[in-house]
Amino acid sequence: MSQPLLETIKIDVIPEGVGILTLNRPDRDNALNSVLLKDLLVAFQWATIEEKVKVVIITGNGKYFTSGWDLTEVSQIESLEEVFERMKTFTELIEVLIDFPKLLLAAVNAICAEACSSYLLPKFLGNSTANEMLVPSELVNHGFINRIIQKENLLNETIKEAITVTKFSFEAFKQTKQLIKSDDIRDHLKKVLKRENEALIER
Repeated sequence: MSQPLLETIKIDVIPEGVGILTLNRPDRDNALNSVLLKDLLVAFQWATIEEKVKVVIITGNGKYFTSGWDLTEVSQIESLEEVFERMKTFTELIEVLIDFPKLLLAAVNAICAEACSSYLLPKFLGNSTANEMLVPSELVNHGFINRIIQKENLLNETIKEAITVTKFSFEAFKQTKQLIKSDDIRDHLKKVLKRENEALIER
């Protein structure tokens, strides 16, 4: 599969075997529309099977990694068929990520609330702990992120981390990741995803 040319995702591969996927809708703060979702799916399908890519970094061009769903596009949906089509693409993308065999690093250049996190974090963590998440250092302490890096150094530092990983046995890493995320875990995640989609349809 040749490297795809995509409308909303920029793909770069550096010689050390690091693939960089950049969300490229800076004029819309990288909001997730139907085209971007499809491009993400194609990009990760390609990265999964591309032998020269050992580690993948995902990042965003512009001020934000992503501002979340493109609400302008969502407000223009006129039929259930359009809803089902977007859900199908989103489901396929999540399943590809669940099964993704390589190391995936996210260089996130901003923090934003999305996917009901402003409700779910207080519900499951409590208001006090959820409020702590507003402080970047607490995101590290609670294991939500690995490191805090100055924005101007973010991508370069992430690339350095990725290159370090490429020096280890790729097959050994894949096997270790498979052991950590067993078939049972992946299957369970896909079942949860299916239930969530069914619940959304019933709404």
